[in-house]
Parts: sequence; C-alpha cells; structure tokens
Amino acid sequence: MNFRTRKISIAIGSVLVIGIVISILNGRSFLDFLFPVIMFSLLVGVIVGVLDWTIEYSQNKGYSAWFGFLLVFLFNLVGLVVLLLLPDRSNKS
Repeated sequence: MNFRTRKISIAIGSVLVIGIVISILNGRSFLDFLFPVIMFSLLVGVIVGVLDWTIEYSQNKGYSAWFGFLLVFLFNLVGLVVLLLLPDRSNKS
C-alpha cells in the first residue's frame, strides 16, 4: 500500500467512524444514517486523493507543493485546469 492510498484510507475510515458515532448519538436508526455517512466518507476520500495528487503533480512540474494544493483548494476545477496547463519549471532533461 503506497502513501497516497494510506492517506485516502485513513480519511475515509475516520470520517466513516465519526459519522456513525454522531448519527448514533443523535438517535437515528442504522439504515437512516448508513447511506449518507458512506457517501460523505467516499466524497472526503476523493477530495483528499485529488488534493494529494495535485501536490505531487505541482512538485513534479517544479512548483511548490503549497502552490498546487492552494490552487486546487481555492479554485476547484478551474484551479486544476490551470495547474495542468502551467509550463514545466523543473530542470529535468
């Protein structure tokens, strides 16, 4: 299991556990909260995966990791397109 998969798994698992505990404490039945909690945890996993990929991609292009993270975090899909279209600054031959 690589590092990115581990981060996504931790994000999904922690949101799943927290969502189940909060739903039980609010008195909801098992079937009422199961589907929304699973969908929300998968959504968080996808977001964490995309942000992690943009950090790695911006570093490979020669930019700061924070630049890639903030560009996609603040501007969403437009920021992802901008990151993909930016010229390569790395000195790799």
